[in-house]
Amino acid sequence: KVKALFAQIKSDVVNMQKALNEVEEAEKQMKAAEREGKKTENFMLSKKVSQKKLVDNDGGGHSTICGACPHVCHERCGLAEITTNGSNEFIRCSAFSRSDTCRQCQCSYTEHFHARKKVVVEEVTVQEIVEDIKRKHEEATGQVIAAGSNIQNAESFKKVIELEIQRSLKLLQTSCDNIKKIASNFNIADEINLTLSQLRAEAKFLHNIKARDVHQKIISAVEQIANNYQPDIVDQAGNPHPPSPPSHTNHLNKMKRESSEYTHTKYTHTLCLSCCLPWG
Repeated sequence: KVKALFAQIKSDVVNMQKALNEVEEAEKQMKAAEREGKKTENFMLSKKVSQKKLVDNDGGGHSTICGACPHVCHERCGLAEITTNGSNEFIRCSAFSRSDTCRQCQCSYTEHFHARKKVVVEEVTVQEIVEDIKRKHEEATGQVIAAGSNIQNAESFKKVIELEIQRSLKLLQTSCDNIKKIASNFNIADEINLTLSQLRAEAKFLHNIKARDVHQKIISAVEQIANNYQPDIVDQAGNPHPPSPPSHTNHLNKMKRESSEYTHTKYTHTLCLSCCLPWG
């Protein structure tokens, strides 16, 4: 069961690294999208254009006006004043010369009428949408939303793995306690240190800072469990020597055991997982 728990912990470590890498990648994507969104948020372009405008022609006679343009096609027209558009009488206006189409604006006579107006040109400021910039801004906004969703999903998965790792570590300590009760001479620490060596070797290949921090917390927790089960060395006088630190466990295997009886004074020490694994 202990080996199965070690295998589960190692699997959870891999999943944790995957979740942290996904969070890191999604955060990079979000920052890039936010920068692009900021850069393209002003997709409205202000520019000045010239506009024609009909204004009253005080004191002047009536003129032939095109309502579609607007355009003064014939100033001071000699025809009797026609204030509604659509009359075929405009064909007789010099702007048409008996044609259905105005020579000045190329519109039909049906668009023309008489009015005491004149055309002035004004320069006005208009807002124009730059479609290419707008499209980029909308794409960036969509990418920010997608990245935020990916971060949320990865964080949720990370919390599940954190709980699973803590559960496995608690079960590991319980299992070690039970083994020690049944087989007091069994060197549990050696078994744990074998897995610790593998975890330390895997840590060298981690590039994600958060993943390295989490990995080190797991190693520290397992080291504490291993340290709780280190066998004391008893000298010829019967005095127990304290166990060596986990990093020097291999030296224990080289030392000649001077007694067939081992005393284990620390395996009942309670592991505080909340201290060893301050997840965040």
